[in-house]
Amino acid sequence: MKKNSTDSRKARAMLTVSRVLVYALLIFLSVLCLFSFYMLIVNASRTNADLQGGFKALPQGHFLENLKNAWNDSSINIPRGMLNSFIIAAATAILSTYFSALTAYGLHAYQFKLKRIAFLFIMAVMVIPKQVSAAGFVQLCYKLKLTNSYLPLILPGIAAPVVFFYMIQYMKSVLPMEIVEAARVDGSGEFFTFNRIVLPMLKPAISVQLIFTFVESWNNYFLPALLLDKAEMKTVPIMIAQLRAADYSKFDLGKVYMFILLAILPVLLVYIFLSRYIVKGVTAGSEIPVYRMYVGTGANQTRLKDVRKTLLKFKSYQPTHHKNKLMAAIHPRTRFVLTKTELTVLNERLRTLQMKNGMGIPKGVDPMHPQRISRRAMRGR
Repeated sequence: MKKNSTDSRKARAMLTVSRVLVYALLIFLSVLCLFSFYMLIVNASRTNADLQGGFKALPQGHFLENLKNAWNDSSINIPRGMLNSFIIAAATAILSTYFSALTAYGLHAYQFKLKRIAFLFIMAVMVIPKQVSAAGFVQLCYKLKLTNSYLPLILPGIAAPVVFFYMIQYMKSVLPMEIVEAARVDGSGEFFTFNRIVLPMLKPAISVQLIFTFVESWNNYFLPALLLDKAEMKTVPIMIAQLRAADYSKFDLGKVYMFILLAILPVLLVYIFLSRYIVKGVTAGSEIPVYRMYVGTGANQTRLKDVRKTLLKFKSYQPTHHKNKLMAAIHPRTRFVLTKTELTVLNERLRTLQMKNGMGIPKGVDPMHPQRISRRAMRGR
């Protein structure tokens, strides 16, 4: 008995020490990541002469002055540059995410002979650097007179192998083909099925890819610098490069740092307000608890109207998967309950069951409205 008590105290002590070390490491990494942004704010509040003098760790009192100078700079139109970057980044993010999801759905939902070859081809395109094909692409744009236009910066973003790969992997984990097949049987067209049934199920993944694609396009400097030479068409990265390459006698470091801060501010706001979608999308498809119960009116069965209430109170156990043998012996399993995401899925499924008295109806299909049966569905395809 004393031996077990001693082992338990040692295990708790080891657990406390490991937690302290992990938290200390996380705090150190957080400070390391935020230090550069903090120094950017500090330098944006200093004058050019003060910056020439050396390093200072505390902000100075020239933040609003530098903001006014950068915003009203006659040589560089910051509001116009931010608007140009936003138009290109937003259009690229929307088109890239939608068409990548559509391509992933085509390879996931259909069976054809060249399916594997098509997948390998898209993956091969993903490993080719953009700089390899940039020379030919720029030459083509000049021949087609597409310079100083948003189109050559937006349309190539539709073919995004990285977004496609993420979307098809997400579909494999969360999109059951039974829903798609049920929609086809009920007469739903392919585009209707994708837009009304599949896309709502992919919201977390779509949110993540919208954010990542937007940030990548916002920070893109290489192609815009080669294709845009009109002042009213230039994006934020080009303007920052121009400001840094200005004459040294007219060079204002405080204004440069302020411009960089203004350039990354929209990206920071996107991450702050949409970070929950990033976490939800990245962790989606992982292992979730499975609850088993029988729905019916017999013995040891739960009535349909009581399923939600019963399941909310339902608790079960899952393994902790500790790598340390001692911790695995002390905490072999842990309790879990429904998460908010699982509860949302449960409510949607129960709503479908209640509307059709136990028959599964795809989301977006009205069970009270007569459905058109297509010839393809009648043939069993």
